Amino acid sequence: MSAVPSPHPPHHPLAEGESLDTAWGARLTRSDGQIRAELPVVTSVGLCNLCEVRSHEVVRVAGMASHSVRFIDGGQLRFAYNDRGELVELVCLGVGVALGKDGRVMAAMAGSPTLLEYADARRV
Repeated sequence: MSAVPSPHPPHHPLAEGESLDTAWGARLTRSDGQIRAELPVVTSVGLCNLCEVRSHEVVRVAGMASHSVRFIDGGQLRFAYNDRGELVELVCLGVGVALGKDGRVMAAMAGSPTLLEYADARRV
């Protein structure tokens, strides 16, 4: 199955080399065409719309559960938790992400209208 391009342009509020500090302690930086988010705390990682998911694989190894989610349009979300429930990795490639003040990270296909439901979040 080939990737289906998203009909929506990605939402990127930052120019190359620009950074943004949020009132709740996150720092967003655009570098090499990608946005890096430094988050003070992540309370959960979720998916906005399961219908956008092509596959979800979970691998357990060395005391960690590693999740790999592939979206229909080719975007990828990878995250891993250790056995203590601590997030140890979060990588978003070609996906839309909403970051909530409460530490929620919600992911969807790039340009997905489902991200709009997270009005308290900053879309990146």
